[in-house]
Order: sequence, then structure tokens, then C-alpha cells
Amino acid sequence: MTLAKLFASHNTPQRGGVCTICTIIKELPDVDANALTAALADRQKFSGVSIEQLLRAEGFIAGSGSANRHRRGECRGAAE
Repeated sequence: MTLAKLFASHNTPQRGGVCTICTIIKELPDVDANALTAALADRQKFSGVSIEQLLRAEGFIAGSGSANRHRRGECRGAAE
């Protein structure tokens, strides 16, 4: 198959399930959920690793990969 045919026949994969970050956002009080959402939007100030560390300091388990996937909109909840 040629590359042109591969691209022409490609179907966009469906987004995955609701991620850990989405679940945490839904559990938090509004003020904290808004702060986390703002941190996710501020890539200059907050890396995925820093978000992971801050969440862990408060007892939440969410990896930097989860934060980065959420940022890229690769989970169903990010599009909601």
C-alpha cells in the first residue's frame, strides 16, 4: 500500500476513557478544580512533572503522563 493510500484510509482513533486528571478535577471543590485547570493551561509555569508533584503533595495519584495527555485532549473528559 502506498503512503497516500494509508493516509487516505486512516480513521481518527476514538479518544480514550476519562483520565485520572478528569476524575480529580470532578472531585475537587470548585476553587481547587479551577486552580488545577489553570495550571494545566499554563505550560510555561507548570510542567506535567510539577503538576504530578503538587497533586501528590495533597495525596492525589496522577502521573505527569496523565497531565500531559489531558492537556493534549487525548481523553474524553478533556473535550467535555
